[in-house]
Amino acid sequence: MRSFLTLLLLVVVSQTAFLQTTEFTIEPKQMTKGIEPSFSFDLPGSKLKDIETLWGKYVVRGSKEKIQNNKGEWTMIGAVDRNISASPFYIYATMLETIKGVRMTTFFSENDVFAGGDSTNPDKILAIKKYLFDFANLVKIDQVKAEISTEDKVLKEQEKNMKSLQGTFDKSVKSASESQRKIEKNEAEIKRIEREIDLKNGQLAQQKDVILKLANALGDEKKVAQKTLKGLEKDKSNLYKQKEKMAKEIDNCNASIRNEERTQGKLKGDKDALQSEIDKQNEKIKGLQDKLASIPDPGIKL
Repeated sequence: MRSFLTLLLLVVVSQTAFLQTTEFTIEPKQMTKGIEPSFSFDLPGSKLKDIETLWGKYVVRGSKEKIQNNKGEWTMIGAVDRNISASPFYIYATMLETIKGVRMTTFFSENDVFAGGDSTNPDKILAIKKYLFDFANLVKIDQVKAEISTEDKVLKEQEKNMKSLQGTFDKSVKSASESQRKIEKNEAEIKRIEREIDLKNGQLAQQKDVILKLANALGDEKKVAQKTLKGLEKDKSNLYKQKEKMAKEIDNCNASIRNEERTQGKLKGDKDALQSEIDKQNEKIKGLQDKLASIPDPGIKL
């Protein structure tokens, strides 16, 4: 058998998914059993703890055995995959967290013979690559689902803020409408008061004529007439006060409407800006959903 130290075979398995590829490198590497052929590949954007958990679930499928961790080398005795072998086999794996993600190095052994050397059946190599490729796709699927979940939370918060803005906007519109209705009501009331003032002016003129005619009258008749005049003057004064109060209320309502219009203008700007962000967020989520759909799903439940 050719020396493993001089053996180097690079196999690339590509799956178009947003221009990403998964590359598998077959080369001799040091492990607990010595220097043996290994299958190495990168899992960009991954966290070591997440990969350890997912790998542990992945390799025990169909087996009664449990995965073991021997000083950073994960060993699965009795792994089962009929595509690789009709008999249970060993899988050894080490995981290295890098700046870009996690680099996995795996070793496949059956009857103390490690796959990956010159004598390995090419079909077995393809089966191992598929086994690892399926795992890499499961990792990608988990990553994209996690991204979608995170972005969904952002979207929900944006939609919550939009609902709050819309509520404030609607409240402002309602307040302005109430002020406008009050203005219309007060304007109608002022017209009524003005008609009543005109009526009082006529009554006052008549009463003054009565008093003039009673200038030389004896008894209380003139006093009664003067008292009636004062009552009419008081009524007229009260009417003017009511009119002035109504006018002030109209001024306040107009000021309130102007203030609400300024508020609505600002809120509309805020709503438009937020809607733009929501649209972008929806596009972002749609892009992630498309990305998820493009990843081959092995159909494996862990």
